[in-house]
Amino acid sequence: MLLNSLFSWPKRAIIPIVVILGLLFATLALWAYANRETDGSEWWQDESASGWRGY
Repeated sequence: MLLNSLFSWPKRAIIPIVVILGLLFATLALWAYANRETDGSEWWQDESASGWRGY
């Protein structure tokens, strides 16, 4: 609602913006939660991987 008072946006534009920002925040929060215990030695980061990468 603060953005509405600053930029004079119509109320119908606020709902899609809030939904999109909510989905973006949820995606970033889930990514951070899923990677909280990583240390960089995961199997998908192996540079000498076998042929599943195509070489």
